[in-house]
Amino acid sequence: GVDHFEPAIRTWVANHPHAIGCLGDITRLDHARGKALLHSKGIKKVHLITGGVPCQGFSRANRKHNDQDERNYLFLEYMRFVKEFEPDYLILENVSGMQTTAGGQFKAEIERQMEALGYTTRVSLVNAADFGVPQLRQRLIFVGVRRGRGLAAEYVFPQRAFEAAYRTVGQAISD
Repeated sequence: GVDHFEPAIRTWVANHPHAIGCLGDITRLDHARGKALLHSKGIKKVHLITGGVPCQGFSRANRKHNDQDERNYLFLEYMRFVKEFEPDYLILENVSGMQTTAGGQFKAEIERQMEALGYTTRVSLVNAADFGVPQLRQRLIFVGVRRGRGLAAEYVFPQRAFEAAYRTVGQAISD
């Protein structure tokens, strides 16, 4: 896990006790050091890389919405790690505004790069409430499956589980 915000990485490490958490700027994280850290934990193969790049430049709620916000380009760092580690699967998520920011160029570029790195890519706008999260929250989800490794040909997004009635916070955490 990588984050520049100390409380976020502290929380991540607490929830993933067998993982490695790196506090700092992802643009300065070296692949060789990352691989050495993984090997020190006995990890020789990365099967999945997930990421949630900063959303401020894509968010419609941000009054300073800016197509050229430098954080919008941090998906390139995600791709740098994908290229280096060649995982079997990729998941990248962001706010729904990513699909229309700069005329859709960011969405298209992420898809293009995943495909160029050898992944069959599927993208869907998903409402978290449809899957039991007690919050109406639209997320743009990219899923990539590495071609040529005997994996399923492509990812199929699951059907909504809570179409009729969304869960309340009480239902989600009362037990």
